[in-house]
Amino acid sequence: MTKIALIHGPNLNLLGQRNPEVYGDLTLEKLEA
Repeated sequence: MTKIALIHGPNLNLLGQRNPEVYGDLTLEKLEA
């Protein structure tokens, strides 16, 4: 079975907290779901 490691990059903890007009409203929890 192939394993894939998902490594989150810098600033992903700010998803959903930054300006939603520029960056959207996707949160890290929604991204991981």
